[in-house]
Amino acid sequence: MHKWDQGNNDAVFEEYWRNIHAAIKSGLFDIIGHLDLPKKFAKTPKHPDKIAPLVDEAIELLASLKIATEFNTAGWYKPVQEQYPSMDILRKLARAGVGIVIGSDAHHPDLVGRDFIRALSLLKEAGFDELCEFSKRKCVRIPLNNHEK
Repeated sequence: MHKWDQGNNDAVFEEYWRNIHAAIKSGLFDIIGHLDLPKKFAKTPKHPDKIAPLVDEAIELLASLKIATEFNTAGWYKPVQEQYPSMDILRKLARAGVGIVIGSDAHHPDLVGRDFIRALSLLKEAGFDELCEFSKRKCVRIPLNNHEK
């Protein structure tokens, strides 16, 4: 948070995305969540053109290593008032064929599954037609239509 306080948003975003790259490459994770979390506090990079290649690299890594990512609804209740990741990133993920799961970041039982119907709609809008469900650490792709009710 010290870098935020100094107004160096670019450094925060750059460091965050480099850590995302390391997590993807580590082989420890089947799903990488909170792809663009630094925006949580309604902060944006001063020079988004510097961050865009880091985002694209993360998407390429996810696709090539067949690691899924998460659509997280909790951002709708934070200062940013947007899901993680953004629609722009979601569209890129869909085009790259990256698997996706939905999470509500529930820290209380009443919040489990919050806004999943809205999430499904936005995933379709972004170009997704499947969700990942995991079995023995492998993504099993299920058509989005199977989740609508």
